[in-house]
Amino acid sequence: MIDRGGIEGGAVYALSAALCDAIERDGGVKWAEIDETFMLRKLPSVFVAGEMINWEAPTGGYLLQACFATGRAAGAGAADRLERGAREIA
Repeated sequence: MIDRGGIEGGAVYALSAALCDAIERDGGVKWAEIDETFMLRKLPSVFVAGEMINWEAPTGGYLLQACFATGRAAGAGAADRLERGAREIA
């Protein structure tokens, strides 16, 4: 059931297998498409983090921490890329 608060639990569980299949097929960025700085290999200067990444992570309730950590890593990668670009111009 969908209401103002979102999707109620029963519907989510009933649809979860189909949703997971659709996400695997159509959604999220695969780890192989990301370099060690969380930059997309096919789109230089585009960085991803958190739930943009297609992962089945056994986070045990620490999904926010995983999102914060990958966000920090992606931010550091972006800052490093900007710094390298500025040095090349100078």
